[in-house]
Amino acid sequence: MRTPTILLLGCLLLTTAATAQRRDAASGPVRLLATRLTSTLEREMNQAADAGYRFTSVTAGRTGSDDEVVALMTTGAESGRYRYRVLNAALNPFAQIQSAARDGFEYRAHTSRIESSGERLLFILEKDTRSTERWEYVVRQTSRTSTMEKEVAESLAAGYTIVDSLFTARTRVGEADLLVVMRRPAK
Repeated sequence: MRTPTILLLGCLLLTTAATAQRRDAASGPVRLLATRLTSTLEREMNQAADAGYRFTSVTAGRTGSDDEVVALMTTGAESGRYRYRVLNAALNPFAQIQSAARDGFEYRAHTSRIESSGERLLFILEKDTRSTERWEYVVRQTSRTSTMEKEVAESLAAGYTIVDSLFTARTRVGEADLLVVMRRPAK
């Protein structure tokens, strides 16, 4: 095993420890999915879900000679209960997040990796097939902290809650430094 792989797995395990505090972690086998392609990751996550696994955490980095996205799935879920979508920022993920939310998916996590054209953002969404709960999302994006503070305050006043925030380098989405993902129950 090469050093970058060990470092990537170490980061993933640290992320998993933090995630376990937020979600009841199941004991038992884990499935570690690693791929370069968004479509492959989504397909493999849904195959794992069909086998009773549920998303736990995601990270990106260099494994061996390739840049990959790595998702950790843990057992304990009812087979087929959860479905996943993996959204690529190069394809306007914010509209995709809202579209997926209308189909019952909830935002779970993001990861990013640096490419020659900028930072590539990926978003993981999960659907509990037993839930009827629906969400409406808004993504605030700006490079100015004062603007972000104002926009987030306005969204909070409109009933949104903060789901995630991320600091970005130059992305395919734009030159924003800060993105805040927010949601509220769908009307």
